[in-house]
Amino acid sequence: MLGSSQVRFYNDNGYLLVEDVLSPDEVSEMQSAISELIEQSRTATKSDAKYVLGGGHSAETPQLRRVTDPEKYHPAFETLRHHEGILDVVQSLLGLNLRFDHGKLNIKEPGGDDAVIEWHQDWAFYPHTNGDMLAVGILLDDCDEENGPLMVLPGSHAGPILDHNEKGTFTGATDIRAAGLDNEQAISLAGRAGSITLHHVRTLHASKPNRGDRARLLMLNSYKAADCWPILGVPDLDWYHGCMVRGETSWTPRLEANPVRIPADLGQVGLFKTQETVRGRSFGDEARAET
Repeated sequence: MLGSSQVRFYNDNGYLLVEDVLSPDEVSEMQSAISELIEQSRTATKSDAKYVLGGGHSAETPQLRRVTDPEKYHPAFETLRHHEGILDVVQSLLGLNLRFDHGKLNIKEPGGDDAVIEWHQDWAFYPHTNGDMLAVGILLDDCDEENGPLMVLPGSHAGPILDHNEKGTFTGATDIRAAGLDNEQAISLAGRAGSITLHHVRTLHASKPNRGDRARLLMLNSYKAADCWPILGVPDLDWYHGCMVRGETSWTPRLEANPVRIPADLGQVGLFKTQETVRGRSFGDEARAET
């Protein structure tokens, strides 16, 4: 569980870093699972609902950028979404009754620009009836500044939902300058393997290229309060009930006056695809592939 000062810091700033939540053995198990998924991706020829492939991907040199919903494809990730230590931290922020929303494994290889993530708010992809929702970033290797750690803009969760469109098309990215913000205000959430980050569903976040000599492995699991329901609807109520990971479900959505923008693609395309046309805009030369 978190202390009162940590809860207050998260509520004020919209993010938090908690060290040593996973043990070294748990980290090693997750790294082995990632190696298995990378090996399996050798047979993939294009990005799909499971894999996001990087430029130059081939059977000989796999370039796996993301595995969507990895809990469906390896038992280690299914176990991870129920991790008691992680759920204890999330409970401190969202309450007793918790629902798992979705997971994604991001692999940021050294060099190149196709793993850069532009500034965005998760809320722009999937608005809900209230704001008790967050993403847990699980560091599965040591991550320092040069590895392209997750970056956040403190306090941005309390501001507006920025426009994530470009010339009338949903890009899943926003120009933070329109809100009077800039990269100099960003905080990098670097840390050692086994640490976790948490960011509010409306916190602006991004990440630069990996200029280090090792891959950055980051698992992102999103959780929400049981009475936090998606505005765009639930495809299957039995499935939704099955997403509960702690406490009791709720069939009474809690409504709050939150700012909402409906995504033009209804969140079906995915962040890597939607950001293609604007990728690199926020970080200039840092986001251009090395040659």
